[in-house]
Amino acid sequence: MTGTEWSNVPMQLDPGADVTLIPQAAINKLGLTVISDLHYELVSFDGSRSFASAVQLKLLFCRGIFRGRYLLIDQSIGIIGRDILNLVPLLFDGPRLEWTEYKPTG
Repeated sequence: MTGTEWSNVPMQLDPGADVTLIPQAAINKLGLTVISDLHYELVSFDGSRSFASAVQLKLLFCRGIFRGRYLLIDQSIGIIGRDILNLVPLLFDGPRLEWTEYKPTG
């Protein structure tokens, strides 16, 4: 890891996605090295297939720090998938189109 950081990377919460996908532009900006000898096959909801490279990084979301290998996509907005969402208690307010981290009282 380079020790550099970039906050406010545009990410979409997607509880239908198995894994988190990071925008390639964020990795380029951070100067991180892609794990060149590994490629993962992705299958989208419509059955189409593609391949993604991976990068090792530390991701901060809500109050959690998630270290690991994350896949890259050539999109301007990344996806936070169930590999992270299953570890963070969230409250979704559908009518208001808002979400917040659940913080129990007491």
